Amino acid sequence: MTTVIGGGALALPGVALDGAGNDALLGWALAGVITIPLLVVFSRLGARHPTAGGIAGFVRPRFGRRAAAGIEMVLLGTVSLGMPAIALSGGGYLEAYSGPVK
Repeated sequence: MTTVIGGGALALPGVALDGAGNDALLGWALAGVITIPLLVVFSRLGARHPTAGGIAGFVRPRFGRRAAAGIEMVLLGTVSLGMPAIALSGGGYLEAYSGPVK
């Protein structure tokens, strides 16, 4: 889940910065506010199902092992594709901040 939320919070405001200039700070603040409902939902799920299973652990009691395995496969794809995208976004920010490496 952190890959999805973190990636969106890292990449989307950068796109807003290109379009909005100095007003992009509002985009960062809005992205933070939008994640609050997700934080509430997952904190309640975590309190109700206190296991180390993450999202698949939340799905398993209600929908069974097959659905939980499917969720695990989706999350594995998210991590394997999302992490490089996040690294590229972070590298782009670092380059924009510090200048190109010579």
